[in-house]
Amino acid sequence: MERLVDLSDHIAEYVIFAPLRADNALFRNAAVGEWGWCGVAAARGEDPWREPRMWRCYESGSHLLPETVRLAGIGLDAQTGAA
Repeated sequence: MERLVDLSDHIAEYVIFAPLRADNALFRNAAVGEWGWCGVAAARGEDPWREPRMWRCYESGSHLLPETVRLAGIGLDAQTGAA
């Protein structure tokens, strides 16, 4: 089933989405990820982070991120002002 979801408030508010706000081509290329759990801004094969199998598992929501990875992400967000 498909549904229309308005994410404009989230895209406008969070620092992590700044590249989407700044680049119309990147924004047009954004899509819902596998299983509908995430959004992706690059087509498959364009982003080297999406190639490893475990990354795809994390992205799809079939595996939880390890605590160390989550904490590193929180630290990165804090450094960039997104937290």
